[in-house]
Amino acid sequence: MALLAGLLYLNALLARTGGIPCPPLDDTWIYLQYARRMAEGHFFRYSEGAPPSTGASSLLHLLLLVPGWWIGFQGMSFAGYAIGLGLAGLAATLVAAGMATRTLVERLAGSTWGVAAGMAVLLLLVSRGHLVWAAMSGMDTILYTLALASLAAVVAERGAAPGPAWWMAGALGFVRPEGIPIGFVTLAVLWFEDWRSRPAGTVATVPARLRAAWTRAGTFLGAILLLLAPPLLNQLLTGSPQWDSMRVKGLWSETRPDVLLESIRGLPGVWGEIALLPLDDFHRLPMGRPAFWLALVVFLSGFLPGWTRGLTGRLGAAGRLLAIWIPIGILLGGLSPGWHSHYYRYQIPLVVPVTMLTVIGWWGLVAPPRDRRWRLLPIVLATTALLLDLPGFVLMRDRYGRNGANILDQQIRIGRWIESNTPPETRVAVNDAGAIAYFGRRPILDLVGLVSHGWSPASRQGSGALFERLESLPRESRPDLLAIYPKWFPQLAATNFVGTVLTGADLVDN
Repeated sequence: MALLAGLLYLNALLARTGGIPCPPLDDTWIYLQYARRMAEGHFFRYSEGAPPSTGASSLLHLLLLVPGWWIGFQGMSFAGYAIGLGLAGLAATLVAAGMATRTLVERLAGSTWGVAAGMAVLLLLVSRGHLVWAAMSGMDTILYTLALASLAAVVAERGAAPGPAWWMAGALGFVRPEGIPIGFVTLAVLWFEDWRSRPAGTVATVPARLRAAWTRAGTFLGAILLLLAPPLLNQLLTGSPQWDSMRVKGLWSETRPDVLLESIRGLPGVWGEIALLPLDDFHRLPMGRPAFWLALVVFLSGFLPGWTRGLTGRLGAAGRLLAIWIPIGILLGGLSPGWHSHYYRYQIPLVVPVTMLTVIGWWGLVAPPRDRRWRLLPIVLATTALLLDLPGFVLMRDRYGRNGANILDQQIRIGRWIESNTPPETRVAVNDAGAIAYFGRRPILDLVGLVSHGWSPASRQGSGALFERLESLPRESRPDLLAIYPKWFPQLAATNFVGTVLTGADLVDN
């Protein structure tokens, strides 16, 4: 099913791009540029002569991309490799979520209903257009989603005892920065659940107790060190434990007091919107319309009992983790001014635990000793939810094709022009740092600060601060070309830093 969904999206993309597999986000090309440079031996140096930067938030995703370059996926085909990784991640996510749901529902309603519930989760997830779009973007979103689903599946099957699940929780920081707080909470829950599950009155020898305590403490501390490894690597690379991407996008990095205060005041509303996203298909269903209320009733009829069962421990350690991840994910998701960017892509991982608990809640409604006449209710609810989701699948398929064509006709076009029309030593300042750097093959200065360490504070202050920062550069270090959207930097565009327009890329369908 993942392959079928992926092929449908890929067909929409290729029809728009003339057969070119171009992902829908410029950020994908940032990863591909970092991966190419790493494959060529330039560790975290984004372009020729650049100092180390940490604009690639997922170290694991980056490491998975590098072998693609080595085995021959270069140029545009490297993007095809990234899309293929995403498709594999989608398939693995469906399997992991389905297995975890099946295991948990079997304990509620028996093996027959466990299989049905697992299939329901699989179908509901693969019909979510946002999830398929994220997987086919070649970004790290699906990798983080897979990590959470796999962790839930392992805990559902093996329990909370020290072992693979603890190490998987420790590795979450390598998947995404938000994996670090999620990992700490996950380890705390696993420790508590392991302690709670020990049989009362068990008699054990002193050596056995010491071995168990040593295993528990050693695994816990090892996983904690694993969680801290990515920030320590960042510290070594740039002198800051933060990723450069976090410095650009994090609320805590805001340097303007008035903007920071206004953002904090708006957080309750932001969190409320994020909480609603998995229920109304990312605001596709207009609030107040019949379809909106139907979706809300259908999903909440399963989510509320499922989440309650999970939080109170009636679904074991895996259920408690799923329930706790959701509010933490909502809280973390709101701590960025760009929380709604790219069709809410940072919030897409919430779909998996919400869908799993919703399906578990539906089958919990008919768990014994409930009258058997109600046994078809979960299937009716799941079918209704599936029908509500399918239009969103089609909508995101169209957007996927259009987004890829936009990247091809804007950033890639400009990057190729730069590569063909400028000498190799030309310094290029950009605000979209992915495809222009990848195809332009020139030294890059990222005015936003994603891949140029230390530039994000000036960028967040606005064009005036950015002008001052550029003016402070030695003349030989200043950019020779600007490849920017003038509307992003209106004051800068009015200064003598901006000269004659050499070429441009204007789109109607953007």
